[in-house]
Amino acid sequence: AEVRTFSFITLVIVNISMIFTDLATSQSSIKTILKSTLATRVIIGIVCVALSLILIFPGTRAIFQFELFPAKYIIVLAVVFVCSLALFEILKRILLKSLPKSVNTYDANHINK
Repeated sequence: AEVRTFSFITLVIVNISMIFTDLATSQSSIKTILKSTLATRVIIGIVCVALSLILIFPGTRAIFQFELFPAKYIIVLAVVFVCSLALFEILKRILLKSLPKSVNTYDANHINK
C-alpha cells in the first residue's frame, strides 16, 4: 500500500509539472509558475487540498487503499517535481526547435496578451 500511495502522489506531481510546462512555450516553466493566473493557482490548490484530504483521513485512505505517507518521502517528492519539471522543459525546448516557426508562434500570439 505504501508503494501505491507513493505512485499515486508521483503521478499527481508529474501531471502538475506537465501542466506548468505546457502552459507557455515561449517562456520557462519557472516563469510560468511565478506568473501563473488565478485559475491556475486555484486548480493547483484544489488538487493539493484533495490530495491532502485523501491522505489525511483514514476513510479516504481506505477507499484508495493507501497507507499513511511517511514524512521522510516529502524530500523525494520535491526532487521528483524538480526533475520532472526539468525533463519536460528540456523536451519542450528540443521539440520546439524541430517545429516550423509558424506553429511555434501560437503561444506568443494568443497567451501572452
